[in-house]
Amino acid sequence: MTTLFITLTIVFSVLMAAAGTARIIGIAVIRANAERLGVPYRWYRWIGAAEIVCAAALLIGLQVRPVGVAAAVLVVLESLGSVALHARIREGATKLAAYVPTIVASVALLVSAVRS
Repeated sequence: MTTLFITLTIVFSVLMAAAGTARIIGIAVIRANAERLGVPYRWYRWIGAAEIVCAAALLIGLQVRPVGVAAAVLVVLESLGSVALHARIREGATKLAAYVPTIVASVALLVSAVRS
């Protein structure tokens, strides 16, 4: 297990847990984002639940590699899905470019999970 894998796992598990909690609780900025993206808020709650499960799976993946790989795949898919949603409403390239570091980091997580 590499330091990169452990670090990315912990960082993404914290981020996923925080994002999932915010979606389930329904803070104002999350509700506004759902409306702006044209996504029913009830879907956001399901996404939030999936994010919390993914956060737990990432941590479990530190001990059970296949679980970590599956969770890393979910992180990559969520990152790409987020870009797709924002592209769908034709947000500018600078807004979409802000997702590049997250996508790169999530792919690094996946690669390190597979190689660990």
